[in-house]
Amino acid sequence: APLTQQGQSMADAAHELRTPVATSRTAASVALHQPRREEAEYREALAIVEQQTVRLSRIVEDMFTLARADAGDYPVRKAALYLDEVLDEVVRAAQVLASRRNVAIERRGVASAAFTGDEDLLRRMVGNLIDNAVRHAPPSTTVQVDLDWEAEGYAISVTDRGPGVPAEIRVHIF
Repeated sequence: APLTQQGQSMADAAHELRTPVATSRTAASVALHQPRREEAEYREALAIVEQQTVRLSRIVEDMFTLARADAGDYPVRKAALYLDEVLDEVVRAAQVLASRRNVAIERRGVASAAFTGDEDLLRRMVGNLIDNAVRHAPPSTTVQVDLDWEAEGYAISVTDRGPGVPAEIRVHIF
């Protein structure tokens, strides 16, 4: 039987949660099951667990946001902002993960983009797109983040050289 939209969302969330949970469990298990470890090894395991719990927190926060939006209960807080500054800050934050994966991020396009919108939602949306692009980009490649002006308004695109989203899944994304 086909999944309902809510069922599909739950399946997607479970899939997203699986990797950081498994990574954290493995890092902790390996660190704890050796009779003696150096402090550096414990610190490395804790750094992995911390990184994955940050990712888990982001996923859970996104799930709450989507649930509230689906229920019509998410207050959109529009304010004057500059899209270029928001993108630059999100790109800077994503550089840490990108450098660990030997992936570069290049921000191109409009240099000054006055806009009215919900800055938190924009950060979350662009952050998720960049995070996914970095995770799926092959090493030694570049993720490109473009901000362009089109007749309808601004267009933000995030491009990588990864495998892309399979066609059968694309219909469920947007």
